[in-house]
Amino acid sequence: MKIQYIGVNQFLIGSWCCYQMNLNPLSHSDPYSLAGLASAGPAGTEFALSFMQNSQLGTNSASTHLMLDISNPSKLSANVKVTALGKTFEQTIQPGQGATFQLPSGVEISGTTTTYQTVQVQSDQKILVSSFNYKLYSSDTSLIYPVEDWGTEYYLFTPMLGPFASFKEFSIVNYDTQNSIEVQLSGMVVFEGSFYPRGSKLTFDLMPMESVQIQSQFDLTGSRIKSQQPVAVFAGHSCAWFYSTCSHVYEQLIPVSNWGKEFMVAPINCTSPQFRFDTVQIIASQTTTVNINSDSPKLPIKMMAGESLYLNLYWPDSFHITADNGIQVLYLFNGGTRQNGDTIEPFLMNILPIDFFATSYILYGQTDFTNQAVIIGQTKDLDGLTFDMLRLPQNPQWQQVGASEYSWAQITYTQGSGFHTVSGPNPFGLYSIGIGNKNGYGSAAPGTSAVSTATCTISGDPHYNTFDKKTYDFQGTCTYTAAQACHLEGTKLTPFAVEVQNALWDEIQSSPNVSMAKAVVVEVYDLTLVLRRNQLKQIMVDNLLNNIPLSLLNGQVKVFQEGTHYAITTDFGLKVTYDMVYHVTITVPSDYGDKMCGLCGNYNEKPVDEYQLPDGKQTTDVMTFGAAWKVPVAGVVCDDGCIGNLCPTCDPQKKIIYEKDCSIIIDPKGPFAACHSVINPMSYFNDCVFDVCIGEGDRDMLCHSVGSYVIDCQDFGVAIQNWRTPQFCPLMCPANSHYQICAVICDTPCPGLTDINTCNENTCAEGCACDSGFYFNGTGCMPLEQCGCYENGVSYEIGESVVQEGCHKRITCKPSGEVTYEFIKCKGYEICQNRNGVRGCYPAQCLIEAGGSITLFSGISGGLTETGAYEIVKVCNDTLDAQWFRVVVEVLMCGETGFKGVAAAYVFYEGGIISVNRELSTWVNGMKIALPKQLNNNISVQLSGDAVVIKMSALTVTYSTLAFMVTVNGQMDGVLCGACSQLNAEYVASSGMNVWRAPDFPISCV
Repeated sequence: MKIQYIGVNQFLIGSWCCYQMNLNPLSHSDPYSLAGLASAGPAGTEFALSFMQNSQLGTNSASTHLMLDISNPSKLSANVKVTALGKTFEQTIQPGQGATFQLPSGVEISGTTTTYQTVQVQSDQKILVSSFNYKLYSSDTSLIYPVEDWGTEYYLFTPMLGPFASFKEFSIVNYDTQNSIEVQLSGMVVFEGSFYPRGSKLTFDLMPMESVQIQSQFDLTGSRIKSQQPVAVFAGHSCAWFYSTCSHVYEQLIPVSNWGKEFMVAPINCTSPQFRFDTVQIIASQTTTVNINSDSPKLPIKMMAGESLYLNLYWPDSFHITADNGIQVLYLFNGGTRQNGDTIEPFLMNILPIDFFATSYILYGQTDFTNQAVIIGQTKDLDGLTFDMLRLPQNPQWQQVGASEYSWAQITYTQGSGFHTVSGPNPFGLYSIGIGNKNGYGSAAPGTSAVSTATCTISGDPHYNTFDKKTYDFQGTCTYTAAQACHLEGTKLTPFAVEVQNALWDEIQSSPNVSMAKAVVVEVYDLTLVLRRNQLKQIMVDNLLNNIPLSLLNGQVKVFQEGTHYAITTDFGLKVTYDMVYHVTITVPSDYGDKMCGLCGNYNEKPVDEYQLPDGKQTTDVMTFGAAWKVPVAGVVCDDGCIGNLCPTCDPQKKIIYEKDCSIIIDPKGPFAACHSVINPMSYFNDCVFDVCIGEGDRDMLCHSVGSYVIDCQDFGVAIQNWRTPQFCPLMCPANSHYQICAVICDTPCPGLTDINTCNENTCAEGCACDSGFYFNGTGCMPLEQCGCYENGVSYEIGESVVQEGCHKRITCKPSGEVTYEFIKCKGYEICQNRNGVRGCYPAQCLIEAGGSITLFSGISGGLTETGAYEIVKVCNDTLDAQWFRVVVEVLMCGETGFKGVAAAYVFYEGGIISVNRELSTWVNGMKIALPKQLNNNISVQLSGDAVVIKMSALTVTYSTLAFMVTVNGQMDGVLCGACSQLNAEYVASSGMNVWRAPDFPISCV
């Protein structure tokens, strides 16, 4: 393999034929997710572009076709408007369909100039746009990225070779605000009558919807473009050549903020003339190490900012490129000759990083071209790829990409235009190319990817940022539905709900008047998963505590640690994270667009209608909106926040102090500057100032507020600089680990850990990485011999024993890392139950909860419906005088709004009676007592938290405003009777309970 260099990210390039590609993805990306290809396809609602000069202006003018191919991947009709030269073209595009817009030839820009020849595209639904600049024997195409995917920093690439009268060229497109542009030139240009030599800086302003085209006889590769506001940048050559006659080549460039780190590159299958090659060009924006892997050994190359690396790619070689920082990779097809003698002319296209790969695409074949596709996928997934829901045509001849786990193949699918679907079980890459006589074009393919998502964040006080990016504050202290799948009738989408339990923020205020998240509940697949504040390393699943990591239902639901937070994920794309203190995120795939409800909004891409109530109506009042999504929890006292002047405010003098503390978030030269163009930092800054002020300068609050921005930036793939210092927000790591801004936990997993959760090596999240010689067990680092056990998706600590369902078997984790099983059986008056999250054989309990629900000793539950006094349990053996007891409760069921539950309890014993009312006042033999109190016969009465606890040798009674509970030990087996001692739910019905009415306690509602 012959290689010439000038960078580092991972790329795979395979082998193709000589054509160009025009590809439309199957569905759109989230406009608020990471810009560009990282959002799995450039779908959006607003676009702007320019058509650069193709060959010499006027050449082949009769055959000029300046076109936009627009497809609609959404599930609703898209009303599309294209504006060019003051004219408007409008069309409605049905779901899954496409349309071509023929533009006036006057939109083609001539020479170096500023101009209003900008083309604008608008739609009320997400659409995909590609441009086609065609003249006879000179054409190319490019995917067009929406305005929300634009950036403020770019590096140019302009092919070097072409006729004397041709030009290296680039254009910059501005949108709807005045903008200042700065170009650090790598070659001489003439602009507005002035000469700008190599190394000089060209600055100018662009008005709204204004574009500029700059041409030069000199190579402009490596020129750096910086703008105050995001812009679109196109680069190429008016008529490049190498192995053929010249042809216009161009591509919309990807901003630096969206560059990737790993690529697969395959050659295009053109072998004439002999020894021909294509050019792969790599550009770095900072000091970067690049590795290019093929059949030969690795060749690491160190690149500096703005430096370019040129690789000659010969058939049938392929490259696997990796880098330690983001890089830009472009593929220049240098032209060639087909077997029939037809000439294929050059074209230019972006190469996609593998983390931009998608799971489904729509190919759009062009008329008068032989349409082909190049597919690059993981070798293990190739058999699962389909074309129009059938096996791939022509029995593809797969070839490995270098020494990687990827392979590539090329297929011919149609002659002429039309839409086709290509899908696979996991993300793969797809490039569409077309071959015509003395023509050719190619482009990367957008598609539906796992990262086509929307995210809602809940942080701090709490501050809400919805799926549609509506921000608001709601300080209720109850449990609320944050996000729920709604209106799923007629779909195959999986139902789910996410609830967040808030509580007063007493950790930072002596008299708290704001709230924060206390627990996060996810209901999916008939499971209820609960992450609770400060309950580290564990999650409650259906009232049972489980260690993290955890895999349920054969991997349909997974729980794992990611950086400083815990994550719950599902096989359909739901992801919920909680840092166990301050920050919650809920991410849903675009399939759930317009099918969400709750405090995170409806995900219909319209921020103006987020305050939707459960009945579908709208409100403009945040408190009404929040209260409508409250989840009733029996016995919990809470409120729905504050109104107007009653809400907490920050003193203006203190605000100045805290603004300085929080300014690190918005510092244009600070550690988060790279994220500013991706996620607007102002709302995070304002939230930080408010929360730190309300927290009276609490430093932990400051660190959590700043960390909230870090988490969201890293979720978008932005490289964040190290911002913590020993004096500012140091992160104290557990034993055997150390802090990293991008923690690497995949290098040394404990044996068996990857069976539960496959580590995503591309995930970058700040956290604690293991020290050398220690292994990651899913939540911490430890010596190999303390790693623990992993069995059937569950993780166990060394020496831990867990009772299995039904209490018939116990599993124990041995120091060897293996588990053992032993059969067990509950004794006498024990019952197999879950108590405090742990399953086991426990003394039988009878429980009556607020609202009237009752659980018998047998574990069977029912509901009390009638007011009355009931003998809950008593000793029915007359020979046990010393151990005799009788427990009676007064139950009130007083209408729809009145009290329902235990109003008073009475415990009879040999020689006395203890009485307790629902205010927890206590009497012994009619005399009121102060607690605690020790009685004869080893009977004690005491307060435990908010409950009165009465303990006898064989009986424990616990009574609070939330519940009444009776516990008996095994020695009483066979001697008890009463309502709680029944074996089935029939006795809970009023007729059954009537048997155990206490006739000496008449009671009624008053």
